[in-house]
Amino acid sequence: MKNKQIYILILFVGMIAACKPQENLQVGEPFGKVDGIKGAWKLKQVNQVDESAKEKNSTYQTRDLVSKFSGLSNILISFATDENNNPTTIQFNNPDEAPVFGFSATHWTFDNIQFPSAVIFTNDAGTIQDSLKLLAPVRSFDQELKMKFSRYCDNKPFVTYEYIFQRQ
Repeated sequence: MKNKQIYILILFVGMIAACKPQENLQVGEPFGKVDGIKGAWKLKQVNQVDESAKEKNSTYQTRDLVSKFSGLSNILISFATDENNNPTTIQFNNPDEAPVFGFSATHWTFDNIQFPSAVIFTNDAGTIQDSLKLLAPVRSFDQELKMKFSRYCDNKPFVTYEYIFQRQ
């Protein structure tokens, strides 16, 4: 009985001694979403995903299109900003006229500047041409930009294109 009380006392003293005030750790400044994406990006990979095949768990769900269309690897996209770091213009450099985007946008923005989930592409008049969903956040030190575009039929995606760009 006496040994049990000694063990409890030692355990209690050990618990008290282990308690220390927690250091005030700083997370740091949040990453600028616009800073993460601005600049030039070269298309590295395009995956075509057959959504109905994926749903049926059949083979040939995904196909790499860069190996099928040689001009895809030459596509360069540049996101520009103004002096206040606001999204402005976008340039597509598609020297081989590879079939990659079905729109001709001149400007870009995020769907939400603080918490973006998509890049919105517009023309000079401000009309939305299309948008690409972000597959991952892009920070200024990230080397890949991952986006996707889905085509729908009866409100269900039937094919999705996943674009992976490499920072230049």
